[in-house]
Amino acid sequence: MVKDKQTDRSVDSSAKLLVIMTVALLPLVFFPISVLFTLPKVMFLVLVNFVATSLLLYRWSILSEPLKKPRFGYLVLFFMLLTIVSASRSPYGDLAVFGQYNSYEGLIILLEYALAYFFAAQFTWSDKEMRNMG
Repeated sequence: MVKDKQTDRSVDSSAKLLVIMTVALLPLVFFPISVLFTLPKVMFLVLVNFVATSLLLYRWSILSEPLKKPRFGYLVLFFMLLTIVSASRSPYGDLAVFGQYNSYEGLIILLEYALAYFFAAQFTWSDKEMRNMG
């Protein structure tokens, strides 16, 4: 497939916008009628990671862009391996995977955070873009 620089820049811009919007909107996501605080945030992060994974698969398969190795990628993978082993060996499996009721800080959300890290690490961020995020 012939690489198109415009499409390549468009995918990168869309992905960077997705990361910036996630950082900005994640603290603001809630259900107005519910007492649940973290469940909407978890659902939002799962949705964002689904879109991000779709963008990465498009970039990798259609545009033939190689996946980058993040700086701390092996440490994050090792941590995720330890959390998966820990959750699988836990006597309270449901609690380890899904987290406590109304908290949802289990294995699923940890995997979502790791996936979000790997997604954000796939793109080159300029110093100006990094300053604008903070």
